Amino acid sequence: MSIKKFVARLSLAAAACLTAQTPPTAYTITESGGAPGATTTIYRSGAKALMVYNTPAQGGAPASRTFSLYDLA
Repeated sequence: MSIKKFVARLSLAAAACLTAQTPPTAYTITESGGAPGATTTIYRSGAKALMVYNTPAQGGAPASRTFSLYDLA
């Protein structure tokens, strides 16, 4: 195999690896929070991310939901 063909194949393989490494720009993640029953959900679409914190009622405290919108651009 000639050097030119080898370099061409190597560059094609490298390009394929680079495009495969691009992270998604739209996704949803839900995880357990610090308090029992609390959850955090992150919604992402492009450069915008919305975080929703849900805390269930505990003792005399009512349930709460907090929204935070982030512009990542």
